[in-house]
Amino acid sequence: MSVAGEPGGAERQVPLVLVSNRGPVTFDEHGQVQRGSGGVVTALTGLASHREAIWIASAMSDYDAEASRAHGGRSFTVRSPSGGDFQVRLVVSDAEAYDRFYNVVANPMLWFIQHYLWDLSNAPDIRREEIEAFEFGYNVVENPVHVHDLHATVLHTLGLDHEKLTFRYAGRDFRLTDVYGNVVKSIMA
Repeated sequence: MSVAGEPGGAERQVPLVLVSNRGPVTFDEHGQVQRGSGGVVTALTGLASHREAIWIASAMSDYDAEASRAHGGRSFTVRSPSGGDFQVRLVVSDAEAYDRFYNVVANPMLWFIQHYLWDLSNAPDIRREEIEAFEFGYNVVENPVHVHDLHATVLHTLGLDHEKLTFRYAGRDFRLTDVYGNVVKSIMA
């Protein structure tokens, strides 16, 4: 995607931002890059390797966490075993928080909601365990970013001002970031 309006009438190429749990690559005990696993990785690696992109994903192993720390927790360039170079940022989370986030909230609950697999007869059974997992897993990560801030940041990378982008609903203009949202420049660093 390119955005017009740069000084001199030039367009600037906006990097593609991909965010997923599993990333396009993982690291072994020798620091060698291996292809990541999963359907999102399979579907989007080719796209990410053919244009400017940054892929933000969870550090899935201690070796991934080492690679992240070696780059100061910032994004770094990797060459995909499938071919192509792109930026990756591996986010290191507390192991217990990640377990609650992924194994109690994201995988068994959110996945079904996002794929429209729950209906009235198959509604989730949300008990204390799920609530605690949400509170102490889903909401707890290293350097947490509020969802409104994440949306403001993504819109900013697309060249859009989140405070001016609105949609009309029920006779009122709404912002995607509601009345919140701050661009978090450190995410893209």
